[in-house]
Amino acid sequence: MDLAFSWFDYALFFGMLGLSIMIGIYFGFDREKQTKKDYVLGGKNMDVLPISISLIASQISGITLLAVPADIYNYGSNYIWLCISIPLVCVINNYVFLPLFFQLQLTSIYEYLSLRFDKRVEVVGSLLFIFSIFFHNPIVIYIPALALAQATGTDLHSTIVFVCVICTFYTGVGGLKAVVWTDVLQCVGIFGSIGVVVFVGAKSVGGFSEVLATAERGGRMDIFELKLNPFVRDGFVPVIIGGSLQYMTYICFNQGYMQKFLAVRTLQKAKRAQQIYCLGVIGTIAACVLTGNILYAKYHNCDPFLSNKINRSDQLLPYFVIELAQNLPGLPGVFIAGVFSAALSTFSASLNTAATAIYQDFILPIRPTIQKDQECRILKVIVLVFGVVCTVLAMFVDKVRGVLSFSIAVNSIVSGPLLGVFILGTLVPAANSRGAFYGCMSAIIVLSWMVIGNQWYASQDFFVKPISTSDCNLSLIVEERIQTSAVDPPFFLYRISFWYNTLIGSAVVVIVGLVTSFFTIDKGKTLHASLLQKLPKRAKKMEVTTPASSSYGHQFTWTDYTFFGGMLAMSTIIGIYFGFFGKKQNTASEYLMGGKRMHAIPIAASQVACQISATTLLAVPADIYKFGANYMWLSVSTLLVSIAVYKIYLPVFYNLQLTSIYEYLQMRFDRKMRILSSFLTIVSMLVFCPVAIYIPSLAFAQVSGVNVMLVASVTSIICVFYTTVGGLKAVVWTDTFQFVVMVITFSIVFVMGLSSVGGFASVVDRSIAGRRFEVLDFSFDPTLRDSFSALIIGGTAQWIAFTGTNQAVLQKYLSVPTFKDARSALVIYTICISIIHVFAVFMGLLVYAKYWNCDPLASNQISRIEQLLPHFVMEVAGSLPGLPGVFIAGVFSAGLSSLSACLNAISGVIYEDFVSHFLSKSTSQQRISNVLKVIVAGMGIVCTLLVFILDNVKGIFPFYIGLMAVATGPLLGIFTMGLLVPFVNSKGAFYGGIFSMIVIGWIALQNQWYQSHGLNDEFLKPISTDGCYNSSFDISNTSQVERPIFLYRISFWFYALIGAVVSMACGFVISCFTGHDKAPVPKKLLSPIVHGFLSRASSKDSVEPEKIPLNSF
Repeated sequence: MDLAFSWFDYALFFGMLGLSIMIGIYFGFDREKQTKKDYVLGGKNMDVLPISISLIASQISGITLLAVPADIYNYGSNYIWLCISIPLVCVINNYVFLPLFFQLQLTSIYEYLSLRFDKRVEVVGSLLFIFSIFFHNPIVIYIPALALAQATGTDLHSTIVFVCVICTFYTGVGGLKAVVWTDVLQCVGIFGSIGVVVFVGAKSVGGFSEVLATAERGGRMDIFELKLNPFVRDGFVPVIIGGSLQYMTYICFNQGYMQKFLAVRTLQKAKRAQQIYCLGVIGTIAACVLTGNILYAKYHNCDPFLSNKINRSDQLLPYFVIELAQNLPGLPGVFIAGVFSAALSTFSASLNTAATAIYQDFILPIRPTIQKDQECRILKVIVLVFGVVCTVLAMFVDKVRGVLSFSIAVNSIVSGPLLGVFILGTLVPAANSRGAFYGCMSAIIVLSWMVIGNQWYASQDFFVKPISTSDCNLSLIVEERIQTSAVDPPFFLYRISFWYNTLIGSAVVVIVGLVTSFFTIDKGKTLHASLLQKLPKRAKKMEVTTPASSSYGHQFTWTDYTFFGGMLAMSTIIGIYFGFFGKKQNTASEYLMGGKRMHAIPIAASQVACQISATTLLAVPADIYKFGANYMWLSVSTLLVSIAVYKIYLPVFYNLQLTSIYEYLQMRFDRKMRILSSFLTIVSMLVFCPVAIYIPSLAFAQVSGVNVMLVASVTSIICVFYTTVGGLKAVVWTDTFQFVVMVITFSIVFVMGLSSVGGFASVVDRSIAGRRFEVLDFSFDPTLRDSFSALIIGGTAQWIAFTGTNQAVLQKYLSVPTFKDARSALVIYTICISIIHVFAVFMGLLVYAKYWNCDPLASNQISRIEQLLPHFVMEVAGSLPGLPGVFIAGVFSAGLSSLSACLNAISGVIYEDFVSHFLSKSTSQQRISNVLKVIVAGMGIVCTLLVFILDNVKGIFPFYIGLMAVATGPLLGIFTMGLLVPFVNSKGAFYGGIFSMIVIGWIALQNQWYQSHGLNDEFLKPISTDGCYNSSFDISNTSQVERPIFLYRISFWFYALIGAVVSMACGFVISCFTGHDKAPVPKKLLSPIVHGFLSRASSKDSVEPEKIPLNSF
């Protein structure tokens, strides 16, 4: 299409270039800026907003604006999943890597590799970075030059030279400040051009709804493909996993990004800059994906590439813009200015950071006495040389096919080894310089070999979505192209998606590095603590006060890591088996119910495993240690709970066979009751899941030295993965495996602990002397924290809510073939859970018997009470290789089983009660299964993020029980009314549930506030530090809090009961004043125990015959 630039287009384009030059001249000839620090870091006085905008502009290159929409056009919209990957990476960087590098304040982050390992590793890191610039920058500048040449008719190579000269000039003259402020200017051009193209383009094809509809018909919106097939070019799994690791290298270990983060004054400002950057990039990616679908909507019946209207797919968007410009003069100028803005910002940032890396890592070691007035000159010369080299290399990009995949694949040769070596350096103290060096070299060789073969294979276009030239009458061209693409698949490594290259490279580095480090020793190399990522600040107390004989002298050994890693690997393998090699779970029934073919024993084991979270295994013994053994009365409560569930709740739900038990409330009351109950369930799970994974992460961080938030994030990802791909079968069988691990590990720890304190009699004697065995207090005072009445009455109500009205629990009972199997599973569960409760109590008493005269918390050996049991294990068995690994494996088994069960259950609730109503009735079962998997992944990410809040909570166990009651109390009341009281109507149940939630929420929040200020300290049992190496610790209670009103002092054990009573009382009263619902209550919706009280008329209301004989109850 022949359409030249107008004067307005040229004015916009050259105006942008002119302003960029003026900014460079201004900062280049500012007399106050003369030092290397000014040139490289902008004098450390840059503001948050320009830095964050500069980061966004540098990320959004011409590749993003031109190559990504073209890739979406050809291969579909899976690129959108980067909008999830990037926030995950930013969170990790925020807590793990950014604080470390900001503290070190290095001019080049590759200096870190020299400090942590040796000079040759730093050189390898710098060379990798320089290599990436040499390959990336020519592509960055080539694509917009291609667009300008197409729009103006100028020679492509001349355009490349012209633009490179301008960018090299203002970068070389002005330094980082020029880069940042030109990026701010250019970011305006970037977002302006994106906005114009999106809105004008969408209007030209009939609006956004038409864009999405056309893309759906053409297969461009098939983004819910969750299969773990490494040979699929794009998909949810490769983009989430590979994209996250790729961007982790871009953001965390890229000199250009980290240099800008370090250019602000404080760490908090750097974190704010990263948050703005994250939002900006997510918005841009979404816009580019939408643009690619607009292109398809425009050309779905006449592909410009096949019809020979363009020579490369990268010209697709410029061609589209030129076509739009027939009706909108000036649009090409806006568009080309925006594309060049993106390219210039990325190119200038790369030149500045390359100069920094070369000067710091190559020139300065050779000439360490360079005068300050010469430093800036040398840096400018380096920028000039790099600009010339990149300009020359840009001439050869025309030979590359598939710019986006080529760019990601080639960059992975750098990003994979860099990610691996920085992980070794920051998180693995055992890694040494030889391991890091040989790991890097191995990864470079492996990835180079793979990328070369992969790029040849990618050129064959095996994964291109359907295209058409039906409106062009050029079907012959399409046929010839398809025939020439039919080649035999090569070696399997060449067919792995380029998204996985970074993962493979980093894995090679870590594996080779650890193996090499294990067999070699760095002589004379001392590892400084500042070079490793630390535990949270609160843990510092234990570092300075723990004696040499403390348990902290023991760290994880290779045997421990082997046991721990083996458990996680086994869980992942089970998920992979059921997700990909077992019978396919392509229906909602298979995914959520295991196809109704699960057996009683694995179901019972899974129920026990998911109920026994890390809260039970770590927080409960710690609670026993502090407050005494009254928790043992829950063993009696469990029996009462199981009888109630068996008689009242389970028969109805099994008879109805609902995917979500909250469907029952819609059948019994109305739609709004189902929505309310589903909302309450989601809230309860969002309280439970972060706690379930935080506590074992805290334990692992303590015994291994790895950052607790990093542990929580990685473990959550593993659990989300096997739950997502495997469904209920993976959950049940991993729970069964993890239950076995739990039993074995805690039995070993218990036996060794008994031996260390002198036997069972010694435990009982010390517990009685320390007032831990005061379990026969039958007072009915509800303000007592733990008592017989609180545990029997309140605990029973709490556990009925957990067991009888919990989607995660009942879903498993419904997955067995017969009701008899469900009953068997319930009996086994009752016996096992009662034993576990007793065991947890005696574990707490055993820990007290060990530390009866030297409290680890008071003596500053631990920083949180939840660390007590890991501390005990390390002290008792830390010298025995493998046992700490087995113990942490058991704790993580509990956390993983609980989290996986919740994720699987919550996917069913969200799908059935919120998502399914927006899908058409003709939606395939395969698509429904994929939607469920996406829900699991999304909720897993949310739970992982919520883990970061728990570090500030005092007393995890009462916090967890109290907040859970805000949801479980109203749910218990609502379900009980529905099952037992026929006259309660929908209005009574709904408003009763709402009022109950408000009341319990208010009481729980007030109680938590007072607890954080020492409300329950009066119930603490006596502790001592007389037997410590230093007995001068202050163990007095300094908390002073005004005694609150009665309601705020009620024990958290009663909250679920109060919630249920309030809900039912309100429901009764409102139902009496509003009358019965119009339709009679079907008999199948009422519990069998009330059937005998029903009138004959009401008994005829049962619509279907009972599936379970009533006499079986």
